[in-house]
Amino acid sequence: MNRELGKMRSVELILSGRVQGVGFRYFTKQLAAQYHINGWVRNKDDGRVEIAAEGTNHQINQFIQAIGRGNFLAKIRDMDIHDFEPGHYTSFDIRATV
Repeated sequence: MNRELGKMRSVELILSGRVQGVGFRYFTKQLAAQYHINGWVRNKDDGRVEIAAEGTNHQINQFIQAIGRGNFLAKIRDMDIHDFEPGHYTSFDIRATV
């Protein structure tokens, strides 16, 4: 495997569009399990969804692509992606709305 693809990466994703009330947090948790991603997802009170995700570059890239496709009810209008300091998460959780 390419050394860069195996390097660890932590990202924050902010998604807008039709992402609340459509099972998107549960969809995200399933994708996190599929791609071996740790972190969390939560709804924001402004209608957006926020995700913190950690994994290898390869895992994160696959996860971001899958998140961008959404589930069958969601419609992603915009996705902001920012690298951030690792949170050293050991699981993937659904958090309360903020």
